[in-house]
Amino acid sequence: PTGSISVDGRWELRNPDGHVMDETMKNQNRVTYRIHQLLGQPVRETFVNPPKSFGLRFENGCVLEIFDDSDQYESCQIAPAGVVI
Repeated sequence: PTGSISVDGRWELRNPDGHVMDETMKNQNRVTYRIHQLLGQPVRETFVNPPKSFGLRFENGCVLEIFDDSDQYESCQIAPAGVVI
């Protein structure tokens, strides 16, 4: 599948067991990226945790949770294939 996810705010990537395996941080503090594990994975489930966050559960069991941490700006954009933002 194709599409795009752009997050300007805080996010966490959890493995199928619920442990945080990647998250928002400054590049100089990052040891490795693990967000690539979502590439090509279909979204199988969504959830909303109002008013703080929402999440996407992917076919491989990983969960991307995106937090709304700005009162002034959009925290993220999600677009399915063929939609230009």
